[in-house]
Amino acid sequence: MALRLLANVAERIGRSRPEVAIAIAEFNLTRHPKDPQTYLTVGQIHVARGDTASAVRAFQRGLEHLPDNQFFQAALRQLRGR
Repeated sequence: MALRLLANVAERIGRSRPEVAIAIAEFNLTRHPKDPQTYLTVGQIHVARGDTASAVRAFQRGLEHLPDNQFFQAALRQLRGR
């Protein structure tokens, strides 16, 4: 429950305070390093900020935990220009 709550908080805050959202999400990952939802949130925040390299890293880390995830795969293809 707390895991999903922190991911949701980070996602909502990310719209107005992306640096705070990333800090919350990164904290969440220290406690739950295999949570793909948090990697998704981090990646989306980085995309919104225009930080493609950080977004790619976040989506790659999420894909390590969910190798068949279509969203991570599509996001990486798009960010890499394929």
